[in-house]
Amino acid sequence: MPMKKFIIHSLGLLLFFLASSWLLYKIEPPVEARILASIKHKQQIVNFGTSHGYDFDYYQVGLKGRNACIGANTLYYDLQNFRYYKEIDLLNDDAVVILPISYFSFGLDENRRDMLPEKSFVDFYYSYLPPKYLYDYSPQKHTEVYLYNVQENFKSLLTGNRKRPLHRKGMSVKGEKQLKKHNPFRYPGFEKMALIRASGHKKSFDSLNVKKNRAYLETLITEIQGAGHQVILVSTPFHEMYRAHFRDTWLDSNYYSIIRETSIKYGIPYFDYSRDERFVGVRACFTDPDHLSKDGKLEFNAIFFNDIEPYIRNLSPPELIDKN
Repeated sequence: MPMKKFIIHSLGLLLFFLASSWLLYKIEPPVEARILASIKHKQQIVNFGTSHGYDFDYYQVGLKGRNACIGANTLYYDLQNFRYYKEIDLLNDDAVVILPISYFSFGLDENRRDMLPEKSFVDFYYSYLPPKYLYDYSPQKHTEVYLYNVQENFKSLLTGNRKRPLHRKGMSVKGEKQLKKHNPFRYPGFEKMALIRASGHKKSFDSLNVKKNRAYLETLITEIQGAGHQVILVSTPFHEMYRAHFRDTWLDSNYYSIIRETSIKYGIPYFDYSRDERFVGVRACFTDPDHLSKDGKLEFNAIFFNDIEPYIRNLSPPELIDKN
């Protein structure tokens, strides 16, 4: 009899814990989940890609657009993001999809296991993507990310601060500290920063990943076109100090040849601003050697949207999303 009571009490406590944690999780879901749930209209234009995709600003041209790039992102998750956006019906039927491709994109591992802290990259995707979209899905990892959000919501309730800090990719505070320790922005000097960033990007490149990343890109393009959307490939502006650390022969073999062949094969436009003389030597255009400053973005977007005007001039008005 005592054992039966013990089991009943234990089950009751377990159910209480599960219900409490679920309610705590629902108080404030992860950032990306909240953002996607708050979108009321289908998007006319969207971009994926690495942090180089932050250079795009759709408000500047009055388009209803979504900048869905993620720092250090992979082509695998560009593909999964598009599939998820299609599942939740986030894009207009004639939406334009911008694919900014970084110099190192074709050499990246799906889950960025090269990054420090280890395995931190995928925390972000575990916070909102269904398991079917997650590479090498781990229930343990999913539980860790879930409990982290519960823990942060519980802290917010105790402190009365509902606007808790948005940690990078939903990683833990410990992970944030580790990231800062390895952050190249800790080093002064634009030229030195260019060396550190380019070296880090080249170090993350593994030639064994090129074939599968090329396949991910081609699958992504095929699915975008199959859904009736226009695809545009882009290389965003880089400062010449950053670009100087990539040999022309290396770039042609591991980047430009793939982009050119893909562009021709699928009949899609490609715009290369990474060696555009209007940007490459203009320090004021850059906040760091491979990301544009506020003024640089304004200038870039004026040029870019003028260049793609034939593809965006007749886009349909944004439709309301059916949440039912």
